[in-house]
Amino acid sequence: MQVKICGLTRPADAERAVELGATHLGCVLVEGTPRAVTPEVAREVLRGRGARAVLVLRDPTIEECLTKVDATRIPCVQLHDYREEVAAALESAGVRVHRVLDAGAREAPRCAAMLATASGPVHLDVGGGGSGRPFDWSALAGLDLRDVFVAGGITPDNVSGLLAYSPWGIDVSSGVESSPGIKDHRRLAALFTAVTEGEDVS
Repeated sequence: MQVKICGLTRPADAERAVELGATHLGCVLVEGTPRAVTPEVAREVLRGRGARAVLVLRDPTIEECLTKVDATRIPCVQLHDYREEVAAALESAGVRVHRVLDAGAREAPRCAAMLATASGPVHLDVGGGGSGRPFDWSALAGLDLRDVFVAGGITPDNVSGLLAYSPWGIDVSSGVESSPGIKDHRRLAALFTAVTEGEDVS
């Protein structure tokens, strides 16, 4: 199971997440959002932790992405509300791209079609992502979830229900926080315990 802890703002939280088993760590580089950090902070939080580092961006230009990749030395981005031509250009430039797809009820058919053709990891979330709300996980039944992270409203209390659908990974932020950007280490530990127990059952 791949586990991404996102919305990190403090090195200590990133370190603890990796100790517990996180495979991916994310920082949000979207100005004006509750967990936004500068490229300098993202580099300090993410680099050298022993997990894949991911920069989270919303509707960026190619130039904006490459500038932030260069500033952080992190060649991996997660794109919300993105344009496919931007994602493709970044991949051509050697940047690993995680695409965020809307898994809400109205977008489910389009989402399933895009899953079949997407290159690289995909994150399923509600709307453009970042809402902290889960979608109807029963929509996952029958989908090919290789390279798919499920995001949105995942907590230590509900993750076992999600694991029944055998996603490749989960992407968690607000569900392990005491306040936006501040991870609660007890909730982090509870999440990884629940994941381990859920995998044993499934």
